[in-house]
Amino acid sequence: MCEPTPWRRWRQIGLGAMGMTEAEFFGQSIIIWRDRLDGFMELHGAGKHDVGEPFTADDLAALEDAIDDDPALSAVLASAPMISP
Repeated sequence: MCEPTPWRRWRQIGLGAMGMTEAEFFGQSIIIWRDRLDGFMELHGAGKHDVGEPFTADDLAALEDAIDDDPALSAVLASAPMISP
């Protein structure tokens, strides 16, 4: 069984750490989002995700660790408004 999609956390990453506007984030397809997230994870040292597989809690944890290790990204994410589900 697949894990639930972490929509809330994805919004926080897209709007906070990646600096996307709401229009950019919500205007993209899920395919484009996953490509962007994959590139972002690889760029920031969270590893390369197998695009054919669903994101797991471990993938999200690796991305969060990479963001935590980068002071600039961590500050941006911390200052982003929290988004309720």
